[in-house]
Amino acid sequence: MMSEGSPNPFSEAAREYRAERDRRETPKLGRHSPVIRPRASEASPKHAIQSSDGMENDPVSDPFAPLEAHDIDRVCFPIPSESKRSARPLTLIQASQIKFDTKPNQLVKNWLSHGSFSVLYGESGAGKTHVALDIALHVAANATWMSNKVDSREGCVVYISAEGGRGVQDRVLALRKAKREIGHGAHRLFILPSSVRISSESDGLLEAIGSACDVDPVLIVVDTLARCFDGDENSTMDMNRFVAAADALRERTGAHVMLVHHSGKDGSKGARGSSALRAAIDTEIHVTNSKKGIQASVTKQRDFASEGQVSFELQPVFIGKHLDDDEVWSAVISPAQDAEHRDMLAPQSSLALDALERALRESGEARRVGGGQTRRLCARLDAWYDVCRTLKITKSCSENSLRVACSRAKKSLRDQSLIDFDATYVWLTEQ
Repeated sequence: MMSEGSPNPFSEAAREYRAERDRRETPKLGRHSPVIRPRASEASPKHAIQSSDGMENDPVSDPFAPLEAHDIDRVCFPIPSESKRSARPLTLIQASQIKFDTKPNQLVKNWLSHGSFSVLYGESGAGKTHVALDIALHVAANATWMSNKVDSREGCVVYISAEGGRGVQDRVLALRKAKREIGHGAHRLFILPSSVRISSESDGLLEAIGSACDVDPVLIVVDTLARCFDGDENSTMDMNRFVAAADALRERTGAHVMLVHHSGKDGSKGARGSSALRAAIDTEIHVTNSKKGIQASVTKQRDFASEGQVSFELQPVFIGKHLDDDEVWSAVISPAQDAEHRDMLAPQSSLALDALERALRESGEARRVGGGQTRRLCARLDAWYDVCRTLKITKSCSENSLRVACSRAKKSLRDQSLIDFDATYVWLTEQ
């Protein structure tokens, strides 16, 4: 027993606990009562006391009663966790107060909504990244994508290239070269060339976005889900945890989150892994690749009609040369109707058209042609012939055979209103 008049350390602890409780405005003491750690050498009946109602109680069940000094080490006061004290405020909306919002909510009309959640999936090599990057650059440029209006609200786009490497960066260069009319969007397209665990590293991602972007993101692309996933894709629990983290990312940024994902063993049955993912998303886009080209189709749409479907072809793009003089090529997608028109051309004419498009990209000059005021991107005939030689438009290596083949292709392409030319330059009639 402590001597009379000596300070009671437990009373001091009790007062500190009361002060901490009041400061944190804990509504009920019972939720945060002291925890009693019994001594291993003690038997509870030995230390029990008789209460006024005849029940036996531990002497420290009342945290503010005087205690023996030797009992102090048995008591600890848990502090309420931060998560319990800072609950997200909830607001109810009265149904009669809901009004029609005249402001459009579609990020890409018929395809993606602002602040929603989507999955773009397909088999390996189907062209998923090509489609996702093309959408990303068009959104960053606030430019119409495949005849579908884009409303980016002047926000930026973040593309997580979790598979790393130079591949995505080369594709971005190809997009900037092949689609110069939306090249300005590159200033608002930010690439993260590494993986990030969405479930556990989202704070770091948000910090990186805040450091790099001077405007809020409207689209965050995660390519691929597998590289940014913690756990087992087939586990409902793990997938729900990932979905919750993606939802938190959407809520904290206001951005649309698009996941690029692989299809399962049977592509017709949807994306790989737990069905909890499909249940959670607003939009699902299936990308397929066949002899007819690449096709992207909307297979789920929560808020509007599921009618989106676009066909593409891959268009090769020369992006430069390495120090060892090897050429580096990438590719971009273009509308498939160009490919359908090209299917009707003779093989030689089709190669010649490919050669002209490459010559225009590499050495094209903007000139007024045909006596009009409209400027066209033109290539010198000699530059065109050089690319035709590179693409082997004719099997013969002689210069005369090349000139004859180019002359025939040139006439055939003009007869089909695809190109026009004069004594020095050649250009596309449809640009």
